[in-house]
Amino acid sequence: MAIENELTAVKLRVEMTDTRDLVLFEEQDRAERHYRHVHGALMDARNRLSATETQAQVDLAGEFVLSAADAGRATVKSLQAQILAIRGETDQSRKETGWRLAALGDVDMVREKAQYVLGVHANAALIGRALTDAALSAAWETNGLLYGTGFDRLHKTAHWLHAYVQERRAAWLARLGAITGMDGKSLADADVTWESESAQRTHWVVSNLPSGWDAAIPSEEG
Repeated sequence: MAIENELTAVKLRVEMTDTRDLVLFEEQDRAERHYRHVHGALMDARNRLSATETQAQVDLAGEFVLSAADAGRATVKSLQAQILAIRGETDQSRKETGWRLAALGDVDMVREKAQYVLGVHANAALIGRALTDAALSAAWETNGLLYGTGFDRLHKTAHWLHAYVQERRAAWLARLGAITGMDGKSLADADVTWESESAQRTHWVVSNLPSGWDAAIPSEEG
């Protein structure tokens, strides 16, 4: 763990030790981005004066969800191609390749064994986004079956997405607290990014922390 001072900004830099955290980080980050878009569409639809105008906003939201679903599928297809590209001729290699390909379709397996399924850290980030893309698409389709194509579909999807964001965000903050040793209050408004120095060496960079937070962290030189 290292503390960096850049003019008046103080950043905490921590080496990543678990690839699963990168999957989780990207899941919750993607979910927040999707929620802002879908919630904005919901507010626009609510303020329209006619049913036709409202439906037009719902349709725009649907186009956004479909584009997210396409992005998620493309990501998984790309990762599948990477796995197949390194497939060797031995029986052991074929078994390994088959297991990894099957694991890509299992959300729990990816979350539990990301490092073994996905290889490099950038792939873990990609699959985290794809998991959220797929979840949003499934919710949209489910609500379409239940509520049709109108405003209720958009409203229920936004409601589901808010709950999804809250759950994934809470899980991420719990992990971030364990990673940094800081409490949830200090981390609530923190900005987090990740930097990869190589395919398997990544650091978390935590900034926008409350004033004085670093005074409680013991020096590594002591």
